Amino acid sequence: SRGILGVVDHFPSSSFYSDCFLNAWRSADPLKYAFTGPGTTPITLTYRAFDTVVISAMAADIIDKMGLLEDNIVPAQLWADTIRNITFDGLSGIVKFRENGDRIGTHDIINYTPEAGWNPVGIWSAETGYEVTEDVIWHDNTTNIPDLDIRDPFKYWSCHNKKEGYDPTGKRVTLDTPDGSDIDDIDIDYHCDHFIDCKNLSDESYDCAENFTVLFIVFGVIIGILVFVAI
Repeated sequence: SRGILGVVDHFPSSSFYSDCFLNAWRSADPLKYAFTGPGTTPITLTYRAFDTVVISAMAADIIDKMGLLEDNIVPAQLWADTIRNITFDGLSGIVKFRENGDRIGTHDIINYTPEAGWNPVGIWSAETGYEVTEDVIWHDNTTNIPDLDIRDPFKYWSCHNKKEGYDPTGKRVTLDTPDGSDIDDIDIDYHCDHFIDCKNLSDESYDCAENFTVLFIVFGVIIGILVFVAI
């Protein structure tokens, strides 16, 4: 599990409302409001609830100043448009919306190690991109970025070396196609397939049940004898 990365919502350590909210939380009567009181710390879920109330109050204030709040039914679209145009620094971070109503969020990138647990290593937002705050500790307990280009290993035939090879990484050897001008490493399926692919005939002459080199020699000898007899 060492080196695993995760993503969680980002909550700033402080904001415009932090002190006010924390003082109110710790001053509340725990008999009336569960989990509050002296020495307690609110969970981050309450930050979003607080920001929801704040932005609702801001929207109501804007609509009220337009003279549309009293003795009128405010259209839902007006509420939506008003809220989407509000931006403020809330407990849960900068509250800002896209045109479709989605909030533009900010996220922490967290990294797990058995010794320290989950630790923030970066911050990402759609507006500012990714910001590195700490180096990631990977599965080998170093900060060396692992090779994520994982490929299947494969066997191949080397025309030049006249022998079978094996690439455990799947990317060190580049396979040539038989129609190339000077091919070397070809797929192992071309070896002993009764078709000549290597210019030196090695793919049909080494470790094959039928040796094409010997076959050509024998064939040449027979043709020579036949020509001699015919003369």
